[in-house]
This record gives sequence, C-alpha cells and structure tokens, in this order.
Amino acid sequence: MNIGVAHNLSDDMPEDEQTFYLDVLNGLVSHLNTSIESLALTGMLLRELAEYEESDGIFEPDEKLLKAVENGKVIKDVENGKVIQLNKKLH
Repeated sequence: MNIGVAHNLSDDMPEDEQTFYLDVLNGLVSHLNTSIESLALTGMLLRELAEYEESDGIFEPDEKLLKAVENGKVIKDVENGKVIQLNKKLH
C-alpha cells in the first residue's frame, strides 16, 4: 500500500503556517506508510475501550487480589476505592 495526499492551502496563509501544515501532511503520510499496524492497534484499543465504557462493565477483582488483601499483602483504601501495594524494604 502506498498512501499520498494532496493539499489546497490558502495563498493568504502565512508561509510559516503553510510550512507547518505541509510538514504535518508529510509526517502523516510517512507514518501511514511505515507504521500502519501501530495505527490499527491504537484504533482497535480505542474502539474496545469505547465498547467497554458503553457496556457498563463492572470490575471484578481477581481471586489472587482478594487473597492478597485478605492476607494483608496489600491494603484496600476504602475511602478512595484503591489498592495499595506494600513492598518490604530491602536493606
């Protein structure tokens, strides 16, 4: 696949702005030609995130996390609903 673009910048646009937008277009074409898989991955992740947010998904903690909280290896911050990892000092 080889992707190209055309432009129609206004003659009234200052030269530095024209240069900027031409640089953006050249960078975009280069990125599309060399990193299309990366763009597809980003698009897939954004689509899946949007689907998850629309689904009213409820977080279910893993059994290992529940046992770690129960055994005091991590502390659950009830006020903020977060889990805090406690590491032993190694000295």
